[in-house]
Amino acid sequence: MKHLTLLFVAFVFFSTSASAEALASLISQIEQLQITRQGYTLGAVLTDAQKKIASEHKVQAASPGTMKFKDGNLFVVTDEKSDRVIVLYEHHDAATRKEVQEMVGDLFFVFDSPTVMAHNRTIYWAYGEDGKISEEQFEEAKKDASAFKVLATVKLDSTLPITTSDKEEKPESSDKPPYVYYIISSEAVLKALNL
Repeated sequence: MKHLTLLFVAFVFFSTSASAEALASLISQIEQLQITRQGYTLGAVLTDAQKKIASEHKVQAASPGTMKFKDGNLFVVTDEKSDRVIVLYEHHDAATRKEVQEMVGDLFFVFDSPTVMAHNRTIYWAYGEDGKISEEQFEEAKKDASAFKVLATVKLDSTLPITTSDKEEKPESSDKPPYVYYIISSEAVLKALNL
């Protein structure tokens, strides 16, 4: 029985160690993509100045093992153990058409042409090992799912149409005020952290 216990402990130790190494490698790979907002880079460790902002502007984190803070309009979520950035997002409630246009324009300026635009309300910029995935690469990958692996995304979602005339100001059918947000994250990292 003692040998079985030791074997189990060794298995758990090496499994945890291997998964920690795989996670560190994944986060490092995502950091190399240089997906940045307001000086915060997805996957990067907070700088001392950013840690100071974090300590002064902490907000309630949604998940255990994470820390969340606000820098201006930007929310930053980090892994508590490593201080690495795992999510960046900005959200505007009661958004105006102008706020939607400004956010879309800003993201286009920073991230260039998107990978996908859906239903005139959602835009995705997807990133693989070699950087941003173009719309053409995405269309090709639909035919062959193994063509690339998405490591990170920038997603913008709006209840107001992204491209429309000024007359169409309100969301199609909602009692709630319109909103717009973007989120920068890696589904692979969030899954690995059980978030």
